[in-house]
Amino acid sequence: SCLAMGSMGRQDNTKAVFCYALQYFSESILEYLANLDKAPDPTVRRDTFSSEAFSAYEVLFNCWLPSREAKVRLAVVEALGPMSHLMPSEKLEEQLPRLIPGILALYRKPAEAY
Repeated sequence: SCLAMGSMGRQDNTKAVFCYALQYFSESILEYLANLDKAPDPTVRRDTFSSEAFSAYEVLFNCWLPSREAKVRLAVVEALGPMSHLMPSEKLEEQLPRLIPGILALYRKPAEAY
């Protein structure tokens, strides 16, 4: 799965921009779902996006979070927040034993200047 989206973001700037796009898209979906009473299509549900959110999560967490570039790591963490709300609950629970230590490990990496 790293190869599928990996070619989309070989350069660090592209990876960061892609992460921010996923973050804002996920936030938009969550906002839409929170206001279904005003939505043009009230039949849209969280599970409509669950499998895609999990696929993107796998690439960001497994392939891009270990990046040496601080801006990529930051963009990944910022994207994972809203994306995690769209993932299937059982998949998120399954990932927690890796997710929490993975993010905490970022505090051990030396800070880089932007």
